[in-house]
Amino acid sequence: MIKSSQKFSTASESGYVAMLCVLQDGLEVMLNVPKKANDAMHLSLLDGCDVTLDKLGEVILQDTFHVWDPKQIIRKGRERHIFLFELYLLFSKEVKDSSGKAKYLYKNKLMVSILQMAHLCVRCC
Repeated sequence: MIKSSQKFSTASESGYVAMLCVLQDGLEVMLNVPKKANDAMHLSLLDGCDVTLDKLGEVILQDTFHVWDPKQIIRKGRERHIFLFELYLLFSKEVKDSSGKAKYLYKNKLMVSILQMAHLCVRCC
């Protein structure tokens, strides 16, 4: 509804400009809530991290990816879950406990300041 009202509103008058700014801010908040909730849910499953969460910075992105060891003859991909924070990139492994509940075991971290990223592409759902 907010998106469609933005399309049909004109920004020619000062009152409409202010209204469009408020609508845009509200839309950004509404679109960020599901992402923040999903990030928080996955972060709550992280176990064994040697850095406290408040020292990592804000969560930017978290997702699953596959790792292959080029030294192995038979290349078997291993699934890892990464958390990209403002200050660190954390690597973890998803494991299930005896009751079948999933959690992420911390494996390693890299400081973002030493990484060189040419392009960051965020997958939109």
